[in-house]
Amino acid sequence: MSKVSVSRSLIIAGGGALALLALSSPEALAVPSYARQTGLACEVCHTVFPELTPFGRLFKLNGYTLTGLQQIEANGGKSLKINAGAPLSVMLQVGMSNEGKRAPGGQNNNVEFPRQLSLFYAGEISPHMGTFMQITYEQKAAGSSFQWDNTDVRYANHFTMDGQDQIYGVTLNNNPSVEDVWNDTPAWGYPWIHSGEHPYDHYANGAPSSPPDSMLDSLGGNVAGLGAYTLINNDWYAALSFYRTAIQGNLIEPVGAGGGGLAGTLDSINGVAPYWRLAWQRQFDDAYWEIGTFGMQTKGLDSIGVDDKYTDVGVDTQYELPLGDNLLALHAQYLHESQNYGTSVAAGNAAAPTSNSSDHLNDVRVDGAMHWSHDLEAMLAYDNWSGNSDAVLWGWTNNVSGSPNTAYWTAEVDYLPWENTKLGLQYRGYTKYVGSTTSVSNDNYTFLYGWFAW
Repeated sequence: MSKVSVSRSLIIAGGGALALLALSSPEALAVPSYARQTGLACEVCHTVFPELTPFGRLFKLNGYTLTGLQQIEANGGKSLKINAGAPLSVMLQVGMSNEGKRAPGGQNNNVEFPRQLSLFYAGEISPHMGTFMQITYEQKAAGSSFQWDNTDVRYANHFTMDGQDQIYGVTLNNNPSVEDVWNDTPAWGYPWIHSGEHPYDHYANGAPSSPPDSMLDSLGGNVAGLGAYTLINNDWYAALSFYRTAIQGNLIEPVGAGGGGLAGTLDSINGVAPYWRLAWQRQFDDAYWEIGTFGMQTKGLDSIGVDDKYTDVGVDTQYELPLGDNLLALHAQYLHESQNYGTSVAAGNAAAPTSNSSDHLNDVRVDGAMHWSHDLEAMLAYDNWSGNSDAVLWGWTNNVSGSPNTAYWTAEVDYLPWENTKLGLQYRGYTKYVGSTTSVSNDNYTFLYGWFAW
């Protein structure tokens, strides 16, 4: 296993040292576009994809611009410097899931082919500027389609403070926390993949329930945000971005008398929503530790055209301990969301999304992984959602308690015969589902999958 540590000398060397490393590497085996661009093997930037190593985090913070490719350059008039080859790559996910109990009218052992098919344009696009752009095809019962997936376009550069080299950058992206370089915030947190099937959902009278979700978790792909970030002394990371709803082809406006716009949902926001991130990291000999906080404040457009307020505040931590050629990695996240529906309740409309003037959600996620070289990975994770009861917000016909409380364990084993191929077996077992502990094994599933990138 290649061990690549982040040091102040590496940051001081900046882009020049990174480029030298790429040009001197004898391998070109890494996954998708970045591997072709850098000439580096996957293990330099990933433990097991999509988890990043310290070098992988630095590569992202520097704007995806490390390259060993031939460049097309021009210096007359406007300067030009671009890779000679387009930074394209493809990802395919396939799977088969077995549920604890077959949903009414459905079949078990469902095959997902593809579960997901993605095209990436990812790499340097100009000096100091690079991109991660993903377009994804998904098969869905309601209609299969291509959609704009996780995207991060960023400019990165360096400045000197107290004699030390620092990193700063600007990011344009479509998912709060997708610009993050750790695997303990919503966009890149575990599970990296899961079954596309809905659980049995405690069907009653043909009406399924759905597990809880926060505003911060639900915005990906439906917003556009512009922000700035910096890494100071290789210790402190800070970022601030501002998001607006960005749904192609739809005018977001209140629905109702004379409205006729798109009905507001949990993935529609009104005005501008700020997202903030602060983290501290430190390398202790071989061990690595990060601890941070993040949050977002959003006004949500509801179905009667009024603003309900959501405030998400989270804390997170990541710990990595090399054990010879192996690696132990731990991630944890706690997220609290305050939901203020005072405006909806005051409106007195029967379509109000809640029976309470305010609600809250808490989400605790913990996962641990043992990596044996870059060949085998075993993971165990726990997720627990809790919150107050709300007869309207959570009160489906099959959720008499009106509670969002949901908890489950996930166990997974992955084998990588090649660095760009992952074969996995995942099992999820529920201990509670939307307030109920009765027959929750109906929602358990086993998921066998293949994940290929080239």
